[in-house]
Amino acid sequence: MEPTPRLIQKFLALDQSAFIDLGCLITDTVNFEISRNEERVVVAKSVSSKVDELREQFGDLNTILAEASAEMEEMAAVPVIAVYFPQLGFLSSIDIAYFSSDATIAPQLNDWELEFQTDQQRYYKNMLTDALDRSPGDVFTLVNAQTYKLLLAY
Repeated sequence: MEPTPRLIQKFLALDQSAFIDLGCLITDTVNFEISRNEERVVVAKSVSSKVDELREQFGDLNTILAEASAEMEEMAAVPVIAVYFPQLGFLSSIDIAYFSSDATIAPQLNDWELEFQTDQQRYYKNMLTDALDRSPGDVFTLVNAQTYKLLLAY
């Protein structure tokens, strides 16, 4: 039988309770199932009230977007979809068909700034999307930043 390498002997001589404590800290802090599904580190619920609060705001995003869509439709006089893209923030999206020469209704886009367009949609910033960028802000990025800040503190 070969002798055990010195590095392994040193490791085995260490107080194993420290490794058990570290393992418990990690499993209590990280939600591995959700992390695996989302392909990013997700802090477990109730570990950080700040992360929980930001996640709750992110969960309210659909309601915020629906309300913003309705308000922007009144402003533009055409159907508008409020969207949120991490790092880009809030944008208003209008079907490109409303900009063709065949369109029966022309969008009223006073003070709306075209950010980019695809084959089907145009994406704009306006007074309302700017306000949403300030509050609630880039919630997804804030959740991730707070998560990494928390993990680095350990």
